[in-house]
Amino acid sequence: MTSQRDPAASAADPSRFVPATPIAEAVARQAVDWFVRLRADKVGPDVQLGWRAWVQADAEHARAWDHLQHCAGDVAGLSSPLAHAALACPAGSGRRRFMKSAALLAAGAGAAWWGVRTEPWQPLLADVSTRVGEQRRITLPDGSRVLLNTDSAIDIGTGGERRIRLARGEIMVDALRAEGAPPFIVQTRHGEVETPGSRLALRLEAARSVAHALTGPLLLTPAGAPDLRRELAAGQHAAFTAALVELPTPSSPEDLSWSDGVLAAHNMRLEEFLAELARYRPGVIRCDPQVASLRVSGVYPLDDTGKVLDTLALTLPVRVRSLTRYWVSLGPREGAA
Repeated sequence: MTSQRDPAASAADPSRFVPATPIAEAVARQAVDWFVRLRADKVGPDVQLGWRAWVQADAEHARAWDHLQHCAGDVAGLSSPLAHAALACPAGSGRRRFMKSAALLAAGAGAAWWGVRTEPWQPLLADVSTRVGEQRRITLPDGSRVLLNTDSAIDIGTGGERRIRLARGEIMVDALRAEGAPPFIVQTRHGEVETPGSRLALRLEAARSVAHALTGPLLLTPAGAPDLRRELAAGQHAAFTAALVELPTPSSPEDLSWSDGVLAAHNMRLEEFLAELARYRPGVIRCDPQVASLRVSGVYPLDDTGKVLDTLALTLPVRVRSLTRYWVSLGPREGAA
């Protein structure tokens, strides 16, 4: 006799939400963003074309989308109001509420669509977050100030605790030095950055975190190897994982130009420049391998990425093609040597 699969049991089993081959975090986040955008917003032809172009651009995009649809089908079978709120198109509830409901459902199932490794729902539940292309300044309860870069999210400690957690993206912190106060701590999944009170910057990447000591020393402690903590002097930066802290090196002004609202580049490969620019623009920017090694130098405003792309087309032998505002590709200009 054939037994019918219980949707609730399926959703409660974390293994059902983990693909056989891990999906890159950046691709997973893009897929979730398209999933929410197509269901939570008034979808016009521009969005539909952008989504279709993204799926067709890469086999990994298609695999991520198929996996997301599979998992969405599992949780859609749940009878709870939360499942309905998460996966049904919301009527008047708004994009933010829908995203949070979907995130809660995924977390409650025991594993998100791609398991604990990518944790795509975490930033949706954060205390403070920014959208793609947005920057935001906040003041913490102890008087310390935080600048969040594009597509970033933090949690704030409670009960007088001088601690925040960077769940996604990049921040700059002016940690207040207070007599008798405990040290200020910024946590990521890779470990902790500690200061008695100074200015620091921290970026969370898929495989590591990168800390900059701007005005005072920092103490970096890997989450899985606390005995391997290392101190950074002012003017230094270092990457760290859960297992180790790399040797400190001098910080470069270009690394922190985002805090002034610009992207500064000095002899940067075009491929790397576009990858950085893409963080401030919704959708996809693709770079043809034929032009990937071209060099970019200059200071570019982050509040108008379209103008930056136009400037590249004028100063480099490249052609910019836009299927929609969500899909841009750069390739060699016709007739360019």
